[in-house]
Amino acid sequence: MSVLPAYEARAEVQVSDLKQVLENTRIEDPEKAVDELYKELGSVDVGPIIKALGNDIVSIKDDFDSIYSTLGLLDEQGYKKKSVDGSSDDDPIPKFQPEWGKIRKNFEEQIWESKKIATEGAARANSYRTVMVPMIKDDGVPIEAKKAELDHFIKEIEATTNSAQRMAESFLELPTRIKDFRVRLSKALVQVGLNFTGKIQQLKQDVDALSAKLEKQTRMSGTARHWARRGLHTAETGVALLIAFGTLLGPVGLGIFLGVAIVGAVAAVGGQLSLFVLDSKRGETDRVLASKSQDLEKIQKDFQEFEAINSQIQLALARTSGLCQRLAAIGEVWTAIRADAQSIRDTISQGRNCPTEYGCKLYLRENQISGPYEKLEHALEAYASQVNKFTDDSSI
Repeated sequence: MSVLPAYEARAEVQVSDLKQVLENTRIEDPEKAVDELYKELGSVDVGPIIKALGNDIVSIKDDFDSIYSTLGLLDEQGYKKKSVDGSSDDDPIPKFQPEWGKIRKNFEEQIWESKKIATEGAARANSYRTVMVPMIKDDGVPIEAKKAELDHFIKEIEATTNSAQRMAESFLELPTRIKDFRVRLSKALVQVGLNFTGKIQQLKQDVDALSAKLEKQTRMSGTARHWARRGLHTAETGVALLIAFGTLLGPVGLGIFLGVAIVGAVAAVGGQLSLFVLDSKRGETDRVLASKSQDLEKIQKDFQEFEAINSQIQLALARTSGLCQRLAAIGEVWTAIRADAQSIRDTISQGRNCPTEYGCKLYLRENQISGPYEKLEHALEAYASQVNKFTDDSSI
């Protein structure tokens, strides 16, 4: 038998025509195939993970969107950190919503990419089973021709292996980025809280000090007013009496007593001036106290709003734990796919490098390659099918 027909058969199922390949080989129930043929891949039981993937992606996307929206509330406020000495505001905290948006976009891109890789990998696996397996069994095809074809399929499985490795690293990197993000956000929120509590404490101290000062000034004004009124009355009476007595004593006596009267009048005027100064200072203290009290009331209200936003953020951050677990599970799927693909690649390479046709067939017998490859094919197709449940709704 000529080698050409076999090669042409492979050429008809190139990965570039993935849609047609998968349509021709589509399994009726990918989830059932996972249960029956793909109980375990590598060292991880990925069947349940793949079966739940469609719903998990929806849940992951919802978590990303919810957290993104909540971070928008935070960014709008322009909160500032506490200064080193606590005397004033420091720089504003970073805007966290744009950074979270980048992580979310990265996840969406990886889902699309993983679907593409899964589809390509399934097509490659199908191509091996429909082209290479019959060719290996065909005694009419020279061993050199078989090995030449095996070289092609080794490159194919290497492509799947490398893509799976890349996907595993990408999905496993996301939880690390999310955890780092969560730490930085938490630290920023603590700084904002400290800034609020520090300013509230300072304003309370200012209000207490001003209240005590105002109370003291009020007492002093009351005392001064009492003595000013009393002094003025005494001065008026004294002047009248002194003038009367001075008249009786003649011009010289009148001059002496008028001098004494003038001194009393000046004392009375001095008391009135002291009262005016005290009232002025008390009024200024009262105005400053009112301003500080308003500032305190406003910042306490702002702090309550911050605490409300912070509570929403804490609830959102609590969702990141489950989010990271689900993302890590997807990464584990691709780690397992990579391990299985590498194992298949190594076995194919051993068969290809075997000097005898008998040894080549021994390495490439169905239970060694075709069976595991079929499981890999069905798993990859099930993965792509689960992603389709989400992407077909144009949710991403």
